[in-house]
Amino acid sequence: MSEVGPIYSVPLIDTLPLGKGRMLQQMPSRADLLKAMNTHGRLVAGYEVLLAHYTEAKGTLERIQRSHQ
Repeated sequence: MSEVGPIYSVPLIDTLPLGKGRMLQQMPSRADLLKAMNTHGRLVAGYEVLLAHYTEAKGTLERIQRSHQ
């Protein structure tokens, strides 16, 4: 996570696992989001909001799992 989103500066992720399998989905880079902003600014903003919620939920789950070890 070295790049941030162009609207809300949300840290971007490179990949996202698809379910519990081994498949990974490549996620948009900052350059991808900047290109999309020209015509789909709300889409880019929505992606950053969802990504922020995902990151927060993932962190919470990891803290809970560590506390039960």
